Amino acid sequence: MVVPGINGVCYNYLLRNRGNTSPYYVVFNAQGRVVNAGYIACEKALAAGYLDSSEPIKPRY
Repeated sequence: MVVPGINGVCYNYLLRNRGNTSPYYVVFNAQGRVVNAGYIACEKALAAGYLDSSEPIKPRY
């Protein structure tokens, strides 16, 4: 799905583990950098306002 506010794209995935399935989304900005990810679908993340920033995720060490 195209994310117009950040000129990026959001991809939905289904994670499967031991018979359980969970939605997961990953958002990329126009430069191809990951800007957000989480355990809901793109549509819900967009509605919740999680896709408003085009800043890449900062690494945590």
